[in-house]
Amino acid sequence: MKNTKKYLFLGSGFLAVYLIMLVIIKMNYLASPVPGMDLPIMDFAFHMRNTLATTIFSIDAKLFGDATGAVLALVVAAFLYFIPKEKMGAIWLLSSVGVTIVLNTLVKSIIGRPRPMIHRMSAFINESGKSFASGHSVFATVLFGVLFLILLQRLNRTGVKVIWGIFFFLVIVSIMFSRIYIGVHYPSDTIAGFLFGSSWLAFTYPIFVQHKDWGNYQTKH
Repeated sequence: MKNTKKYLFLGSGFLAVYLIMLVIIKMNYLASPVPGMDLPIMDFAFHMRNTLATTIFSIDAKLFGDATGAVLALVVAAFLYFIPKEKMGAIWLLSSVGVTIVLNTLVKSIIGRPRPMIHRMSAFINESGKSFASGHSVFATVLFGVLFLILLQRLNRTGVKVIWGIFFFLVIVSIMFSRIYIGVHYPSDTIAGFLFGSSWLAFTYPIFVQHKDWGNYQTKH
């Protein structure tokens, strides 16, 4: 792949910022929001609450949870494998989701940041687990990032690529924001999840491109 170095550089940048955030959170903000980053966004989410937004973001929270997220990933992978015949794409998706969620769960236990109680919605008052980094954000970034990058291989027009890129980015951001809206994550948790997921995508995308035709070759031979 011609742009491998570019993606490795990009992945390294995402990972470096993620690691810097990890150290800062661990050393200074385990039980408090990051000044200038967390509280303004949390307050904004709290003051925009209404019935429609609560319904939408509650659905987001449940749809991309551990059990339902696993089912969703399996369904999407099955679709990729059998419909557009993206066999390597399906493998890339499932392996990426599995590895990143396991690694993120390990990081959560090591960092040990408690979930915020500020503005927590009553329906999610008993949400378990630690806060840093947001598993929903990691999952959404990897799931929709993989789908976009697979789609990218099939598109020729730059304008169409940009439109799809914006669409998938907004979907990811909406899922990240849903975690802040219901009060179970600090914004810094969701940003870290996005950075971690993005670094994984940047590191593994060149590998996918290099081997994307392997599944079709195996089928024909």
